[in-house]
Amino acid sequence: MSDISTAWSMFENALRDKISDNQKWEGLQLVQVPQPADWNNASTGQWEICEFWGNTMNAWSSGWARTGKSVDSAYFSFLMNLDLKPPKDLSDDDKKKLDDAKKDFDNAVQTREKDQTKVGKEWNKFNTSQINMPPSGQVPFQTWYAQNWGTRISADTLDVQAKQQKYVSLWKQYSGTMQDVAQAIIDYNNPAYQTGATDPSGAALQYRAFSISPDLGTFIADAKAGTGSSLYISFDSKTSSESKSAFSASGSASYSAPFWGASASGGYSQTKIDTSSTDFSCTISFPSWQLFTVTPGQWFNGSVIAEYGNDTDKWIDKDAKFFGPDGSFNLITSQLVVAYQPKITIKMSRDDFSSVSKEWKAAASVNVGSFKFNLESGGGSDSIQTSDSSQTITLQTTSATPQVIAVINNVLPSFNL
Repeated sequence: MSDISTAWSMFENALRDKISDNQKWEGLQLVQVPQPADWNNASTGQWEICEFWGNTMNAWSSGWARTGKSVDSAYFSFLMNLDLKPPKDLSDDDKKKLDDAKKDFDNAVQTREKDQTKVGKEWNKFNTSQINMPPSGQVPFQTWYAQNWGTRISADTLDVQAKQQKYVSLWKQYSGTMQDVAQAIIDYNNPAYQTGATDPSGAALQYRAFSISPDLGTFIADAKAGTGSSLYISFDSKTSSESKSAFSASGSASYSAPFWGASASGGYSQTKIDTSSTDFSCTISFPSWQLFTVTPGQWFNGSVIAEYGNDTDKWIDKDAKFFGPDGSFNLITSQLVVAYQPKITIKMSRDDFSSVSKEWKAAASVNVGSFKFNLESGGGSDSIQTSDSSQTITLQTTSATPQVIAVINNVLPSFNL
């Protein structure tokens, strides 16, 4: 019988072979828990683009998982850790001025970002406390923000601007080198490269901009009209279960969720299917699918990362570790694989078919890889069909919401749009 990662790795290889166009995709991660693609919604869509998909760093693992770290903070830390290589004849006093200005600027940025993080947490706490009040008596976010945080955040921003100007000015005066990095620091703090967005709690704040293209709404409309690009993926006992990702090479965490499973009144249980059986095969088809590209705004300079990050011994303090499995700035989302209404047919051995068909037909829901099927027996609208003669089980959904089934990362310091 197969271990928990075997079917996942088979699916990973089948997906890569089908849609990667011969790219290595070392940063490919499969989504293990169903994740809707819904960033086109009017309320929190911009926040989902900028923060959920763009700015949250992913864990170093074959299975997609989010960390508590942010791309923009890690990027800024990288910029601030670069060695400016001041002239050898620079006086000790001037070196101290430059170092002090750098520390003051860095501290100012950290203070502002900590305060901005507190805004969301404090608003969520306050808004929860007024949830049972009539709407007319509730304080809207804009009013609460102006009364509690507006002045403080404005002061933080002015402090950042002043200390940035001093640091960059001294940098240009004393060093004259690495002007691309100086400009990257200026761009990082440029309000023009930020955008307003409302998070799920209703807090409307400024975030560093990201975009996702092409348009999700157009994709959904084409999918519903039957004019999208179809996709057919298949794997069987002959498909390699050796992962080609950077994560497996480093021996890092692999997949944590079972590929097959079912939920009933007794709870969720893993389903065992022998993927090494010559009878086994799994086909997954979609009437529509699309690769979506996640692009950071002009506050981000990927060429600076590629230029200086590929020679860390020369440019970065030896105690700072940014790249690789344990690095603080090792991944950034590049693309999302989005699919619509999967239909899955699984062929298996006679013994497996006998037990699995019985288990799944009685289940309220069935999970296969990245997909969850809410069956009629559990009040859902998705379907399950079994065939004794062919030893197959077919699952199909009618959900109108597409889902993200895989995330492709730039494995830094390599960066490609």
